[in-house]
Amino acid sequence: IIDTYINNTYDNLIIYESEYKNNEYKETHGDSLISFLNSLEYNNEIYYYEAVNEDGKIKSENIIAGLEWMKKNNVPRVNISLSSKYKTDELETWIKENNDMTVYCSYNNKLNSLADYPAMYSGVIASGSDNKIKYKDIDMHYDSNKIILINKNGLKFFEGNSFLSLYTMLDKENNK
Repeated sequence: IIDTYINNTYDNLIIYESEYKNNEYKETHGDSLISFLNSLEYNNEIYYYEAVNEDGKIKSENIIAGLEWMKKNNVPRVNISLSSKYKTDELETWIKENNDMTVYCSYNNKLNSLADYPAMYSGVIASGSDNKIKYKDIDMHYDSNKIILINKNGLKFFEGNSFLSLYTMLDKENNK
């Protein structure tokens, strides 16, 4: 997973920590993604790259550094649950040139523009639930981005395309 920083600790996590240090505790988007995987009772190692710089901002060079780190660690599938309306030629080129790694992304939860990157890049498998999105042939279009999970710890509710993207990645992994 390439995302923001995380604040919790997890037993099955291999992490590359960013330079950014957050001094106040709150559950981050990254924590929510790990919580979702753990609720699915995913028991494999999770490689996690905090793609934030020392100012807490995410830039394309941080994402590319995360992809390079994943590649160095032989991670074949990477989830980037970040969304931007700005196209970055460097990131798009990296993804095209490294097609031995499958990249999964989520479309933005709210359709706010005609551009949604990296989900719109060729070769990226993106997930979403909005009918107004022009999905690529390899993308996954779900009826809803609301997920209810029942496991040994009870009932859990998740909402958002980021969770769909992780679900898609695991589903593709299990159905190869």
